Amino acid sequence: MLLRLLLYVPVDRLAGAEGPDTHYVVIGQMRPTTNATLFEIDLVGQVVAASELPLVVEAFRAGKITSGEQASAAAEGHLRTECVPVRYSGQLLG
Repeated sequence: MLLRLLLYVPVDRLAGAEGPDTHYVVIGQMRPTTNATLFEIDLVGQVVAASELPLVVEAFRAGKITSGEQASAAAEGHLRTECVPVRYSGQLLG
């Protein structure tokens, strides 16, 4: 099983833009110590178009956990993906 834990935040909202978020930036990455990692490189700081992250977008929009699969060249197939919105003091971060 390949694992990854990435923390995304919407770039557009951080920049004070109005309207839907169109890009997300990776602000945190955790690699497993007991399993194989999916990414050998550090993804922190990478900006990704919202169109490439439909489950992340849905988790932010709905404010709830979303699950599904996404295509992955690194895993040669599809990855089971779960997106969990992070809250602090009841407010969705991002």
